[in-house]
Amino acid sequence: MDVYSRARGQMMAAPRAPCALFALLFCGLLLFTSYFLTGQGSKNLGHVVNHKPVHEIQAAPLRNQRQERIVAIPFGHEPTAVNYSSFQTHGIHVKRAGLTFEQARNKGNDFYTAYQSAIECGIPPGKIFTETQFKNAWSDEEGEEDELETYWQTAFQTNIGNVPSDILPLDALQNKAPFDSAAGQQAILPTGAFYKLQFIPSANAIIALDTESPDYRLARRGIPKPARNAAIPSLNRLSDMMWYIWDSISEDPGKLRYIGRDTITNSATEGIMDEILQKTAGDARAPWPGKTFGLDTDEGKALLGTPNGVAVGWLLIDRYREMGRREPKVTIWVVGKSRIMLWDLKPV
Repeated sequence: MDVYSRARGQMMAAPRAPCALFALLFCGLLLFTSYFLTGQGSKNLGHVVNHKPVHEIQAAPLRNQRQERIVAIPFGHEPTAVNYSSFQTHGIHVKRAGLTFEQARNKGNDFYTAYQSAIECGIPPGKIFTETQFKNAWSDEEGEEDELETYWQTAFQTNIGNVPSDILPLDALQNKAPFDSAAGQQAILPTGAFYKLQFIPSANAIIALDTESPDYRLARRGIPKPARNAAIPSLNRLSDMMWYIWDSISEDPGKLRYIGRDTITNSATEGIMDEILQKTAGDARAPWPGKTFGLDTDEGKALLGTPNGVAVGWLLIDRYREMGRREPKVTIWVVGKSRIMLWDLKPV
């Protein structure tokens, strides 16, 4: 099956709102937060790219397309603080990995504010990626996971009333040196990034089984952000990859409703999930049905602000024209040692 056979649509013209001052504040906040949460500025420059020391790679200016697009972000108030600083695990080990509940909540609040501003102020939508851009850097292979795990079957039975069977597993592998990197340069080597995804058209759902972005792969090797931008393809983030493929296979992409994150292993996300489940369910390993939170709660905002939640934030912001207004809620639970996250992007 050729998932790229459908003709690509043209990006809709977008009105701009005169809110540039708020945009600068929001962009600066996101850059500041991302700098410390991703561990940029690492002094370990001993790794090499194509046998060339990292510090000799020409550093291109940082150009984050998403942050450039956010032109209207009104800030009005901070959400009410939850007393997670006094959180007690009572002997249960809870991973934290340097990301506090307050940091995650504030970042999620920024995303939700940006989403609301996108709808109210009409910011330009996300970039439309082409088949050429995909094939310049990525290869697609049919995945092996063509059936739903039992816990996903239970979740879909609860949410849509049946267990879908039209599972399309697809692995996107970044195994080519991109001709057009995020910094507009010819990259030297592929990053080895991958997105293992399941697409379920009948349920309007995408499940991310296992993902490592190009930026994450290079950051693990201690490569600074400007040099990473010169090595990653322009199509590189999970939210863009999910939408690119979904837009190619769905008859009505705007009806996308469910985003699942399977077997979460990111330690920062694990820590936030553990805190929330222990605090609200009395058990950091709470099984299905777990706990559900809207984005009007601190817990929902915190989960949106985790490394495994931000893709949903960007998806809402970038594709608000296609998807319309939504009231997202997220359910989290644990299966064995695996933490699971399911986002329901309910239309309003």
